[in-house]
Amino acid sequence: MKLKLAACASVAALCAGLSAGAAAQEAAATTQVDEIIVTGEKFGRNVQETATSVGYVSAEDIETSSMISGRDVFERLVNVNTAGANGRFAIRGVAFDNITGAGFGALGTLYVDNVRMSDKSTRFGPDLLWDVQSIEVLRGAQSTLQGRNALAGAIYIKSVDPSYDWQAKGRVIASDGGGQDYAVALGGPLIADTLAFRLSAERRLSDGFLENPVLGTDKVDYADDLQVRGKLLFEPTDDLTVRLAVNYADIDRRDAPSDTRILGANGYLDAGQKGPGFEAGVAGQDGAERRLSFVNVPEFDTTETWAGALTAEWRLNPALTLISETAGQHSENYKQRDGDGGVFAYGYAQPVTLQNPYGIGDFGYLGDGTLPVDPVELQEETVEIFSQELRLKYDAGGRLKALGGLYVTREHESEDNFTFLVFRNVRPLVVQTAAGFGLTGATANLLASFYSNDAPLYTFNAQPVSVTNYAAYGEGEFEATERLTLAFGLRYDHEENTSRITNSGLVLGLANPAQLAPISPQLAALAAGINAALDPFAEAEREATQTFHAWLPKASVRYDLTEDVSVGAVAQRAYRAGGVSVNVVRQLVTPLKPEYTWNYELFLRSELFDKRARFNANLYYVDWKDLQVTIDLSDQETDSIGANAGQAELYGFELQGDFDVSRNLKLYGGLGYSHTEFTEFDVTVPEAAAALGITVDPTRLDGLEGNSFAYAPEWTAVLGGAWQGEDGFFASANANYQSTSFADTGNTRKNEARTLVNVKAGYDFGRVTGAVFVRNLFDVDYVKDANAARPLLGEPRVFGVSLEARY
Repeated sequence: MKLKLAACASVAALCAGLSAGAAAQEAAATTQVDEIIVTGEKFGRNVQETATSVGYVSAEDIETSSMISGRDVFERLVNVNTAGANGRFAIRGVAFDNITGAGFGALGTLYVDNVRMSDKSTRFGPDLLWDVQSIEVLRGAQSTLQGRNALAGAIYIKSVDPSYDWQAKGRVIASDGGGQDYAVALGGPLIADTLAFRLSAERRLSDGFLENPVLGTDKVDYADDLQVRGKLLFEPTDDLTVRLAVNYADIDRRDAPSDTRILGANGYLDAGQKGPGFEAGVAGQDGAERRLSFVNVPEFDTTETWAGALTAEWRLNPALTLISETAGQHSENYKQRDGDGGVFAYGYAQPVTLQNPYGIGDFGYLGDGTLPVDPVELQEETVEIFSQELRLKYDAGGRLKALGGLYVTREHESEDNFTFLVFRNVRPLVVQTAAGFGLTGATANLLASFYSNDAPLYTFNAQPVSVTNYAAYGEGEFEATERLTLAFGLRYDHEENTSRITNSGLVLGLANPAQLAPISPQLAALAAGINAALDPFAEAEREATQTFHAWLPKASVRYDLTEDVSVGAVAQRAYRAGGVSVNVVRQLVTPLKPEYTWNYELFLRSELFDKRARFNANLYYVDWKDLQVTIDLSDQETDSIGANAGQAELYGFELQGDFDVSRNLKLYGGLGYSHTEFTEFDVTVPEAAAALGITVDPTRLDGLEGNSFAYAPEWTAVLGGAWQGEDGFFASANANYQSTSFADTGNTRKNEARTLVNVKAGYDFGRVTGAVFVRNLFDVDYVKDANAARPLLGEPRVFGVSLEARY
């Protein structure tokens, strides 16, 4: 460990030395790098003053590139990446939602105009980048000021604020894959120097690049997004500023995997080809078409999000400012998936009439309640979040600066699920079980004949969760000397979590013990036991309430080597609140305790060449305790339990810099390293489960020790630049690299390394700008989410044109 950290430190020191040496050279400066204020930290520090590793993308960066949505930003930053499908992202190798499948609270959070997004709104929410002023990625724990859901970091998207000058603009984009984008923005004064507004809207359409011969459509990995923003700025006096921001997004999107299985006779997929070892003619091999899907149930996510924030800043005197932030978010998501990923001829032919005694969900797919035997997974989720925060900021221009606040949030999530599965090859299982009880082959076969070889199974499941969170926090910094600055912070966090599960389900095609009793009481008893194993579902309701609290300290020191170069260190504690684990199969709700990290970082901040260049570095180590992990209780799907059983560590660094070579040419680059590792598992069955006699095989987790987190590439790198000519011509290029990562915690499915290059060029005629762009210039064929049967492929080369007009 010490050797690895020393190696990381050597890299950071070497790069810093090279940059400092270069700064000694004489250069004629015509521009300076822009000052960046880190709004996500709430303290008002600029990026050179904060200890946090900040990835920043400006409005100018967006305009000179081919970025359209939030996930495109990750290709410009290091140690930030997409994490598989459907809008997931990871910071320093930690996926924003979870790394082991257990737990309710998030590990990272997306904020849009100061509103915290729910899980589904983070994946499919208002993240289109038209009329966006900046994106900040805060790497590492933000728990002192943010509390829950910020153990890994946070992302802030800030749209353009209103101004007292009239502005209007519009844009049209067309690109490969049926890509279309239409956007407008308008803003100006309603009352001169007192009240201003800004409105923007964007519609994004894409057919994608996959085809589905089963459904007869080429719109598989599609997008149909609508986003509308509105803002008001009210300044009735010099001491009071009020801002209102409202975001609406209607997102219909699918990151669809390709299918590598063989298309069998009669249009059916051969179920025996679900694993590796494919035959000739499989999609993607021997010249066959690669981007194919064979699902016969349309797959999609539709998410509607309303988000609003009212912020008031009242300057009480030159030193004190009182800030109130009131925010709310309402989102509704509907998810539909093909349960078997294709078309199969099952042995249970008759339609199934569903029974839903608790009236769970309003799934349009179910129609009149009668379904053919065809696996499907449906989910409806509604989330409401309200938060109120009061902050008092002190800055008299002296040696002491301080910030204190009170925070409360209430969150309610209602999740309804419907799952239709098929137990396959039931008869061989019955024969094997009967033979184990000493029955002859003929008798075992007789018993098996009373079972359907394919047994349909369906479940209705409701999982509402309510969370109330209170917090008080403070942070201050003190200039002990002209060069030495000390900072301290502390947060007290209190949370109440109530979770409930309501469940019903049924397995069809099983033997009726009453019919077997006249033949053989022994067979009837054995059938009852087999049925209990195959059909564990009972109509039931369970509820659990948990209370958590945490103290989250933070301390840092910064030393200014020169006016433009500083170094420092920071240590802080972060946590993810506990909750409950729900086992649908056993009707079991068990508590989860919080998990904690201690985070240690060294940092370097520097501005060089008369402030025309900026070079920053962070070196970090994270010690993670009491990981909330999922443990399988059997080989049956969904038969698992959550427990605080894991420990992990992370270490790495970020090197990032930008350089205004001249008023026309800007360069940027970065290198990131992030090592993630599960170090230990100590399995203790939660009391609620132990009371039912449930045991756990600890060897089920032994194979994870030493493994990396899923979707955690160790190395990332970016290099790019933009040219803005005096004559109106402009061009930009970006190259980004990700090393190999794994698509699962078992480290069995590998995402290979890839390097992508994006370019854009155009001409600014004054009020009208035209441009062409290419994403994935060299048409790199890569996999974003490795899976033997259904891998998620990255976007191929995409050509596009854009036209923008401004007033």
